[in-house]
Amino acid sequence: MALTIYEYLIRFFFSVLVIALLGTALYKAGLFSPGLKAPNFCRIDAPFGCSDIEVRRDSVSFRFFNGVDRNVNITYMSIPGCSENVNFYMLGASDKVIEISGCSFNKGVDGRIYFEYTHDRRFYIAQSGSFRGYIR
Repeated sequence: MALTIYEYLIRFFFSVLVIALLGTALYKAGLFSPGLKAPNFCRIDAPFGCSDIEVRRDSVSFRFFNGVDRNVNITYMSIPGCSENVNFYMLGASDKVIEISGCSFNKGVDGRIYFEYTHDRRFYIAQSGSFRGYIR
């Protein structure tokens, strides 16, 4: 009888120990953090791209990639919630950090990026993308 109780207690102890270790590992990984937010992302269709988005209360900055094999002139770029529109020139197959100011964000933003570009001064092409960012 004592041996049966002892076996039961050992089995129960190890079960609780495994659950506690698993819970600790998940907590360390940030699964139970109430302030955990989805990661920032920025996505623009090819031949362009963006990454490293950073949102502040009054501006947004990100790295913009030109995947076109020739120089382009971004004639217009805007983000809803920001009063400033930017334009800039980019060399072919290069990247550049863009900052758009005049924004008003409380916790972050989940929206669209709109821009128009030309290459060889011939065609105006409109394109858009999406992004999400939180003020850190």
